Amino acid sequence: GQGAINKKDFKKAIRLRYELMGWNPDNGIPTPAKLIELGLDWLIEEVSR
Repeated sequence: GQGAINKKDFKKAIRLRYELMGWNPDNGIPTPAKLIELGLDWLIEEVSR
């Protein structure tokens, strides 16, 4: 309907949002660099599984 976004544009927007937040754009999980920045480096191994 009117105002709806198509699926391709939505996925593109989600990827951009993830990248801007320092998250992996493929799975939405924070990158190791982002975890270190946040002082959560102890989680790196956990999210790398």
